[in-house]
Amino acid sequence: MAIELMDGKKIDAGIASIAKRSAKLSADIHTYGVQSLLHALTHNDPRKVDNILKALHKANRPEAFKVWVETNSPIRWNGDGKIGMQKPDAKAFVAFNIDGANAKPYYEATENVGKPLTLAALKAMITQMEKKLEKAEKEDLIAEGENVIEMKAFVARAQQLIAA
Repeated sequence: MAIELMDGKKIDAGIASIAKRSAKLSADIHTYGVQSLLHALTHNDPRKVDNILKALHKANRPEAFKVWVETNSPIRWNGDGKIGMQKPDAKAFVAFNIDGANAKPYYEATENVGKPLTLAALKAMITQMEKKLEKAEKEDLIAEGENVIEMKAFVARAQQLIAA
């Protein structure tokens, strides 16, 4: 099926509509993102923040939103995508910074939105490996031809390294 060229005025009208809706959506995401952070602070409940993240289309840069949340709050997503809040005595604890979050919308971040890897984060990943392996084994999700004993030995060696 061939795509037919639209009239130039129709294309321009569509672009104008996208610009208007995009600006409104960005402002709404920011407003409700800040409100969700404030809700999490007030009620110790980060689920509204998670609901926004899950609602974002990839064009709305959900990873940038996630970094913005983690930069301005103790809210974190674990390796399984579950949301929670760090305790104040956690090593990498970040206090809520509602004013900072409000002052700099997530979509204004121009720097790399990848989260820097720390030794603490790497150790946490290694700790999670054993749980993931146990779950995969229990649910019969080990790829055909893979050696479970070898996998367990690998996890054990990695855990010995972080214990040292």
